[in-house]
Amino acid sequence: MPKNRKILVVDDNRENLSVLERFLFHLGFDVDLVENGREALDRFRRNSYAMVFSDVNMPEMTGIELLREIRAQDNDTPVIMITGFPTITLAVDSIKRGADDFITKPVSLVHIEHIIRRIEKERSLLRENRHLNRELQSKREIEELNRKLQLKVEELSIMYSISEMARHSDDMETLFDKLVEMTSVITKAQEISILLLDRETNRLIPKRVHGIEATMEGIPIGEGLVGRAALEKRSLVVPTDLLETVAVPHKSKGPFLSLPMMVKEEVFGVLNISKPRSDASFSDKELHLLQSMIGKCILALENHALYESLYDNLIDTLRSLVMAVEAKDLYTKDHSRRVTDLAILVARYMGRPRSEM
Repeated sequence: MPKNRKILVVDDNRENLSVLERFLFHLGFDVDLVENGREALDRFRRNSYAMVFSDVNMPEMTGIELLREIRAQDNDTPVIMITGFPTITLAVDSIKRGADDFITKPVSLVHIEHIIRRIEKERSLLRENRHLNRELQSKREIEELNRKLQLKVEELSIMYSISEMARHSDDMETLFDKLVEMTSVITKAQEISILLLDRETNRLIPKRVHGIEATMEGIPIGEGLVGRAALEKRSLVVPTDLLETVAVPHKSKGPFLSLPMMVKEEVFGVLNISKPRSDASFSDKELHLLQSMIGKCILALENHALYESLYDNLIDTLRSLVMAVEAKDLYTKDHSRRVTDLAILVARYMGRPRSEM
């Protein structure tokens, strides 16, 4: 961008205007000369100036009034006030209203050149500072975007791991183990427990307990924080400073979270988590990931239940066929059962998973 070399000079004395015009032209500036404040304000609104020199005492609009109007729309353009009747009050008032300098008549041209060079240097430093600030701001914005991107990649990685965990769990026991493992990854928690609802006794029975040395007892529905979470079918969080006022099954001194696990609006269990540090907390991101994990695990549990139901029906059908075959010939009686027992022994020796056996 080319450097602005245009200066606006305002003075009701034509001789002063002429002297300043010749001197500023000699310094390499284009000069607009105006004899009153109102015309000067109109020129200023229609043009861009490197700086403004204005007399204080003028007809129609004083230099102070002109300064006020200029500053109302522009805080950057330097304004230098000139007066033949200097006072401390006038100088202070000019500076307070935004003047960059204050000089007295008769004007010293050397002084004016010095002011111009100083202001140009200050403006150059100001532009460099703004440029550096913009670069710094851009750098901060890029760093913030990178941080958010990293968090998003981490979140997507965890979501993928959750999906894979649910998809590749061969049975419900394995799924519960992986549920505890992923909960620890998401929250960095050390104490985790899964309690399943026994509908006959209406109690929550420990199914998995991680990081807790003491034996955990069953919890009646509605009792303590965990029982309340199951009864009210909603997540409950206890911050560190309220742990002593609420009954929770963990011993950690950090905040405690109880998340009900539900299938078709019915609670079948509760996931409990304790943070290791008293100054920790559960973030919205952690809660979102935990809810997503529970949702996928519930879907996997439903699939397992459906599979086992179909499997049981298939086994019952096969048993009926076997009994029909064996009923025809005493020689083949129990033959199918013995072959089944041998096949299971071979599979165990080979280390095959329970689902294949």
